[in-house]
Amino acid sequence: MEQNKSKKYIIVDFGASNGRVSVGHFDGGSFNLETIYRFENRQVFVAGRYYWDILKLFDELKTGLSLSCRKYQDITSIAVDTWGLDFGIIDKKGKLISNPVTYRDSSKFEWSPENLFKKVSKDDFYNLTGYFVFNQAAVFYMGKLVDEKSYEITYGKKMLMMPDLFNYFLCGNCMSEYTIACGTLMINCLSKKWEDRIIESVGIPKDLLPSIVNSGTRVGVLLDEICKELEIKPMPVIAAVGHDTASAIAGTPVVFQNKKWAFLSTGTWLVLGIETIKPVLNINSLEYSLMNEGGVSGRSFFARNLTGFWIIQKCLDKWETDSSRKISWGEVDESYPNSKPFKSFIDTEDPLFSQNHDNMPKVIQNYCKEIKMPVPENMAEICRCIYESLIMSVRYFFDTIKKFYGEKIEFLHLTGGGVNNRMFCQWVSSVLGIPVFAGPTEATSYGNLLMQLKADGEIKNIKEGRNLSLNSTMLSFYEPEDVEIWAEEYGRYLKTFNKSL
Repeated sequence: MEQNKSKKYIIVDFGASNGRVSVGHFDGGSFNLETIYRFENRQVFVAGRYYWDILKLFDELKTGLSLSCRKYQDITSIAVDTWGLDFGIIDKKGKLISNPVTYRDSSKFEWSPENLFKKVSKDDFYNLTGYFVFNQAAVFYMGKLVDEKSYEITYGKKMLMMPDLFNYFLCGNCMSEYTIACGTLMINCLSKKWEDRIIESVGIPKDLLPSIVNSGTRVGVLLDEICKELEIKPMPVIAAVGHDTASAIAGTPVVFQNKKWAFLSTGTWLVLGIETIKPVLNINSLEYSLMNEGGVSGRSFFARNLTGFWIIQKCLDKWETDSSRKISWGEVDESYPNSKPFKSFIDTEDPLFSQNHDNMPKVIQNYCKEIKMPVPENMAEICRCIYESLIMSVRYFFDTIKKFYGEKIEFLHLTGGGVNNRMFCQWVSSVLGIPVFAGPTEATSYGNLLMQLKADGEIKNIKEGRNLSLNSTMLSFYEPEDVEIWAEEYGRYLKTFNKSL
């Protein structure tokens, strides 16, 4: 079927550093994505707080929507996915109260979870939610707002996670898609509903929380005011797999669906894990901050969020400022392969490296000095240090996940921006000792599109969707190399940072 005869769907994908609006073209047996519009997403520092510029982001969404509809008149629907953790609150008149505070802002650490644990034990919290405790989750920031008797709590009508907030701006309806709601740490991982024990213990008004819907649900129709403004036709607004990581997992073109596979979603964060039918609830996994996140079609994924390419992005920010020029990821990836291997390691899971720093290269150099590691001196050496350290962290938590999962993992699917870095993909295969299928970079958009196809009746379930993804993707394949060398260096990494399983 020719592209202009295919069905078309608008895919809006917001990441923590950039966003894009694409059109998915579906011909009945496969699909392709056409990027229509790209834009940056940066935190804004105002009056001591880091915010998301939500109004600018929605304006970018509308620009992409307008461009898509001007190019193609026969759009079927639109869906939005975003990064996790953050939210906005709509007041009783339907207006947004303040720009959302980012998950990296220090205010997200001001309300201690110990306030909750006076009423709900840590063990009960884990068994209810499937999560370990991390301060950036919405439940704890909401606790701060409740204790302050804040304007948001007093006058708020609905708390909406980021994709739900964009859906509200598009269609006027307040709902929360399941995968993004799980990241609030207020969802029961077994019943898949809001957990009253936690909500009541924090003091959050229950009516502030919207109803939960599954991905692939039609949540409304584009508002008349938007259609008039942009001079476009109305279209359904579909709940995507709202959490971008869960969307990437949903869209993964799994080669062997009957075998045990792991995933590594690469971007600002690295998310490593396995998809499961039911949560893996083992209280001992809390020691390693493993969690059961909400997945597509009621599934879970047992995973670990690792600090990812954020560290390199912050280095790039400094190098670009110093050199007064743009430095591409391609330039970064060309710089480090010829530098000395395994010269320096950092523990990328040290909280130091997930924070905002104006001079991340200096932070890395000072860290190496403190732990008596050779100090990386230039861009190539610093980048190699970061990449090799990230790889070692992936191996450590891969082993940890296998320990609690209890079954052999036969291969790994790698998606996201890391797909473009062939050396990174090869290193992952070598350090894990298993084959790696890499692709696509836009797995999150794949998952978004699949849920629109499901809502449109074109696929029945996620198995059909993943077969469709596989039909639509050129994958790269990597097999382990230099396994003994990687094993030796991994042992040195474990010893350096005193890590054990």
